[in-house]
Amino acid sequence: TVLGPMDVFFLAGRLWNIVYNQPMTPFFDVEIVSEKEGPVTCLNNLIIQPHRTIAQVRKTDLIIISSITNRERKPNFNPETIRWLQRQHRLGASIASVCTGAFLLAATGLLDGKTATTHWGFMDLFRERYPNVLLKPEKLITDEGTLYCAGALSAGIDLSIYLVEKYCGHEVAIQCSKALMHDMGRQSQAPYSVLQFQKKIGRAHV
Repeated sequence: TVLGPMDVFFLAGRLWNIVYNQPMTPFFDVEIVSEKEGPVTCLNNLIIQPHRTIAQVRKTDLIIISSITNRERKPNFNPETIRWLQRQHRLGASIASVCTGAFLLAATGLLDGKTATTHWGFMDLFRERYPNVLLKPEKLITDEGTLYCAGALSAGIDLSIYLVEKYCGHEVAIQCSKALMHDMGRQSQAPYSVLQFQKKIGRAHV
């Protein structure tokens, strides 16, 4: 949920052009930022060296919040991170979340009264934590103008291409989708859920 979206935005205007031997026309300057200086170890033990900290980012156009691993019932997000997100949104930045990154976005209060989605396996916990958010767990992507959410890992790619279309137009999004061999237009995560839609099995007595 970090490198997938990063690749989509970095390759927009690049990969298609390379394939067709055209001059590259990059559309985004992409950086990874974190709360603190130094490398970050991901859940899969991948070590990422961020380009800078959030405190060093004064203004940006788009923020993508990757998934988080905290499953505690009470929010314990860094207040400075929440204030930074709120401030960037006031300054005009759009904010998107992937998978459980929606928990951090919801903690800012920006999603109150608005629709959101997250990984279907965390929908009950999300509703418990953020009852003022209109959770739509069947949605792959939600769009509230400047606030976006994506369901899970592969949905982060869907959302990234969706945002490429928002910023760069339909033709660039089509080129990006074809170059990455990713299907556009998916809308529901219901086919992937094994909780909400599974059939109930009753007892039988013989």
